[in-house]
Amino acid sequence: MSETEGYFKKLTDESVKRISSEANKDQYNISGRTYQRRKITVREFNRLEKLRAQFAAEKDREKAAELLATLYLEAAMMYLGMTEEEYYGAPWEETKLIIDACNFRTLYGAPFLSKNCIG
Repeated sequence: MSETEGYFKKLTDESVKRISSEANKDQYNISGRTYQRRKITVREFNRLEKLRAQFAAEKDREKAAELLATLYLEAAMMYLGMTEEEYYGAPWEETKLIIDACNFRTLYGAPFLSKNCIG
């Protein structure tokens, strides 16, 4: 493994640990406001998965960026009950981590997230 590959593997591993840790939470504080994580419905999950598939298949970079932006906005609204105004006014780093954590928990469930499973 090259030095660059090792660096990106370490970044990925650390990111998964941060997401896993956040996924254990039921409440999140973003810009001084508390949001309660909610379970999404099958219909909502299907909507997010369709957006992911469209994003992954999109060759036009501008359209792909729009799809990704829509995906995160809709996920924030579904998982956290954020309004569009709250979402666009929130700090991206915190918001992205929390949305990724909510999605991680949806995919893998809370029992998987025990300290014994994530190192």
